[in-house]
Amino acid sequence: MTARRTSTRPLRRVALASVAALALGGPALLAPAGAATAASAPAAPAAPAAVSAAEAALTLDARVRSASSAGLAVDATARGVVLPADGGGDTVTFALGPAGLEDPASLDPSVFAAVVTEPAAAAEEYAGALTTTLTAEAERVLADADHAVYAWQSDGEAGPGGSASVPLEVDRDALRGDVVVESSGATTHGFGRTDSYVWLAVRGIERPADLGGVLTGLDGAPVVGENRGGGVLRFRIPERTLPGTRTLQLEVRSPEPAADGLVLSRELVVTRAATTAVSSFEVAPRAGRGSSVLAGAVATDRRVHLAVPRARGPIAVKVYRADGSVAWSSGVQQLVANAAFDGLRRFAVPALPAGSYRLVVGYGGSNVFEASSATRAFSVR
Repeated sequence: MTARRTSTRPLRRVALASVAALALGGPALLAPAGAATAASAPAAPAAPAAVSAAEAALTLDARVRSASSAGLAVDATARGVVLPADGGGDTVTFALGPAGLEDPASLDPSVFAAVVTEPAAAAEEYAGALTTTLTAEAERVLADADHAVYAWQSDGEAGPGGSASVPLEVDRDALRGDVVVESSGATTHGFGRTDSYVWLAVRGIERPADLGGVLTGLDGAPVVGENRGGGVLRFRIPERTLPGTRTLQLEVRSPEPAADGLVLSRELVVTRAATTAVSSFEVAPRAGRGSSVLAGAVATDRRVHLAVPRARGPIAVKVYRADGSVAWSSGVQQLVANAAFDGLRRFAVPALPAGSYRLVVGYGGSNVFEASSATRAFSVR
């Protein structure tokens, strides 16, 4: 990590990490956590890992609630708990430990990073489901490469409800206290578009709700990041960003010194907006009488923002006879700002003899709009 400083705040550069594509409203950039749980559970864990088949009726879901240098918190829900008869003392034990344990109920509790035992009778209120939270010190979890959550029911002798386990993916960087910065989103942007976004995810911080950031390296003022929750920021690329290759600087603003001032760089290629040359007769051509035509160019992509200036630059209109010879040419003119016909220009076409013709509009493009041409056939009677 190379240190950099600005005149107002320290900046620390971090390498760009490759991440998966983002989803709508924000990409899943944080460490995945286990499988979704039913609404009937007292604390609704969500997004579980794949659930293993229970040995009997018991099934298990688990998700990481939080991971930081302060420790790991995991929500776990067991379903299919067998309710004890006559107020028996059955229990359900939840444990977080190394993956691959074949008979966790027979092991010494010290094998596990966290163990919680709940009375099985508590599942009656929730249709046979029990939810608890396992908390473990970061050092205990980091000691094992792979992790799993286990649950088993016991009446003191045998397990009438069986046992279950589920693998758990843990963000080890967050447990070490490292701050990880990742970016995803648009690598290209078309001039005029309003739907291009760059995302920034910051992991390993305690207060993601207070996270902020700015995007520089574009035309105009810096773009302030929108906090999407969970340590994720979203930056919208301004529609008037000029074509060319930009080096974006995404700077983290955080109340936590370990994250504040981190800068991640990425490239953005801005392309010119595609255009469609257009024409329309204002006065229809007739034999022995002049006509007029509006010609110009408009953005092909309808997502180009209306506030963006319309096409400017050189344009020429030619009329060809049926044999291919030129009947009339406007010469090169310029599309300029016009309140009534923005992106268009009026051309006066002289009187033409009766016959068939082709009208060709050629737009030469500009620094922000691509060139285009269009042909239309018409007759003079």
